[in-house]
Formats: sequence, C-alpha cells, structure tokens
Amino acid sequence: CIDCDTDKLQCNACVVESHSCCPLHRIKQWNGTFFEDSSLPNAGLVLKLGHDPTLCLAGGTRIQYHLMTVMDVTGLHNVRLSWCRCYGFRNLAEEIFRLRWIPATLVHPGTAFTFRVMKQFQMLSHVARTTAWDFCTTLQRITDNVQPDLLPKIYRSFNQVQRHWRVMRAYKRGGLTKIRGEEASSARLGLQCVSCPWPGKNIPDNWQADPDADLIYATFMAVDGNYRLSRNKKGGGEAVDPSFFGDNAFYAPNSDYKEYCRVRGGADDELADITCRGHKTGDAKRFNNSARKASSGIVCGVCGRSAAFFHHGTVDLAIGERFVNVDFAVVNVLLQLVKSGLKRIVVSYDVACKYNINFEHRITHKDWPLVSQRELRQFKNTRVDWLVPKFHLAAHVDGC
Repeated sequence: CIDCDTDKLQCNACVVESHSCCPLHRIKQWNGTFFEDSSLPNAGLVLKLGHDPTLCLAGGTRIQYHLMTVMDVTGLHNVRLSWCRCYGFRNLAEEIFRLRWIPATLVHPGTAFTFRVMKQFQMLSHVARTTAWDFCTTLQRITDNVQPDLLPKIYRSFNQVQRHWRVMRAYKRGGLTKIRGEEASSARLGLQCVSCPWPGKNIPDNWQADPDADLIYATFMAVDGNYRLSRNKKGGGEAVDPSFFGDNAFYAPNSDYKEYCRVRGGADDELADITCRGHKTGDAKRFNNSARKASSGIVCGVCGRSAAFFHHGTVDLAIGERFVNVDFAVVNVLLQLVKSGLKRIVVSYDVACKYNINFEHRITHKDWPLVSQRELRQFKNTRVDWLVPKFHLAAHVDGC
C-alpha cells in the first residue's frame, strides 16, 4: 500500500483485512517482474455498510455488491460496497453519508465525493482561486497521468455537489438541522463580522462607560458597487435556477427588493447632478445594460476593517448604481447595527458627499419608506458619519 506509512508487504488476504476501514488506499501488486497499479476491489475488499464489519445476510445467502467511483484527495477510486437490506434499512445514499461521503445523486448513486476532498477544494477555491475544472483535472492526472481521458467524467457531478456542500456547511454554521420548513425560512446564514463590535457578544458589558467608546466601539461600513459581477439571463429565472440560500444570507430579500425597484424605479437619478467625477460610480458606460444581462452588477455594504459582508447588505443593479438601489442595501445594514445598540457608525462611499444629503428623505419616501418612524428615531439617536475613501479623494472637488 502506497498510502500506509509502512514498507510492509502483504498477501491479498492480509491487505484486505488490514484495509477493511481504509477502502480508498492505493495499492500496487507484484506481477513477477515489477509492482503494477492495482486496487483494493481487485484484491477482494468489500466495504460493508450497516453491519460493520460483517455482511448483511437479510437478503439471503447471495451477497449483492455495488461498484462505486469515489473521489478523494488522492485521486479517483473504485470501491465495492455491500449495503444493508434489513427491515427498515436506510437507503444506499444515507449509508454513504454515514461514511462522510457525499453521493452525486440520491437515487442509485454511482459516484461519491469524500468530505476531505470537498473541504480541500473549498479552501483552494478561496485561497488559490482554483476552479472546479482544474481541481478535477488535477485529481484525474494524479490517478492516471498517461490516459486520464479513460477515467470517469466527474466534473459535472463535482461542480453540482460542491455547491450543495457549501450550502450544507452554511446551514450547519447557522445551527440548522433542516433546510426546509419554517425554521429554515427564517434562518440567518450570513455570519456576523467578528471584528465589528456587537453589544452583548464580543465587547464588555459596560462599554458605554468608556470615554473613548465612540472611537473604540465604532463600526465602519464600506459601500461600493462591482460591475464585474454582472449576471447573464439564463432563461426561466428563479424557477429554473433558484438560489440555494434564498433570503437567508447576504443578499437582501429578493421579492421585496424587486417590488421596491418597481415602485421607486422612476425616482430621479441624483447622480446625474453630481459635480465630482473621475470615479466609476454613475459612469453610464459601465452600466452593462444589455438585453442579455439580468443584472449589470451589485452594490454591497461590507465591514471597513475586515471586508466581511453584512447580512442582507447586497443587492443587484439593473441600470447602474442609482441611489435608490444603494439605499436598500445600506438601510438593511444600518438597521442591524442600530438595533444592536451601537452609538457610532462610520459609512464610507465613493460619492458620500452627495449621497448623504437627501438620505433621510429617500428612506422615508411615501411611496416606499424603508424605515418606520420608530426606526428613524433610533437612527437619529445614533451618530452616523459619512466619508469618502482616501483613494477616491482625487476625483472630488472643493465643494464636496
């Protein structure tokens, strides 16, 4: 075995016995001249499900086997399974989940992915920007670098499963055991920024008594748009390609936002009268307002310290970065911060010099007020400072 930390040679019977709990190890077999690649199923290993380490005989004396392709950090492996067929037994997909594998389908699965390989890809995609295609190709090359095209095609299955994997981990972090029902519909999957002060969680109980509380316990929110994250129309919309997270993560409630844009879409574009130029906000050439685009970009509010996204602080842009669109994202974040009990919030935005002038009028507009009168009073009891990021100061004029 080339995965065991030993140079011990074993016969077929011994290698099967020693690997009864390690079905994904790679072995080589002596053919009389040299060691050639082999596999544990060829040696006779059968992974027993439900009755470890014995076989289930409920289906009679004839043992039924199921050959499966499993993707692990060491490559692609063939595994021969024998599953339980007792009364009230779990289906094959559930038995595979108990092995910490994810089946590619819940009905007669023939491919599975280990938790190890899913965790590794998720980290590589974050740190090294590795794509699913490159990752699958690499593991195929590790398995067989001479004829990788003869191996099973696992990219499409892996690309779907890795999306589900991230969703499952998000629900797990959110403390949910079910992804359907009333509990899941009101879940909060967007984790709070750990570097921001949250009263009752990560700051002292008497934090308001500190003379420098406005400085030490201030929250910094950075608002900006991103036109690179445009989205093409795929046909069918949400019915064909629904969101896995829905309204429970970083995007603002979709149905409310669409209705808000319909009602307030005719509002004056205050960016048209702006005097400072030289930045991308309000640049009509960057709207990407093509008929093939469902969204020309996004605007979001993030933590100014760690760049962590705020819950419900992101919205899609339809025809550019208009203030009415930005208001929906900003107010969602400000309401969370104000209701937490914070006394000072610092908001940075490329055009904050113009944006904050009519901010209160826009969020209390009679057509669609974004805040109630009670929430507005809470706003006024909180110090909100507006500033322009230093990088953008050169694009502004003295009047700003």
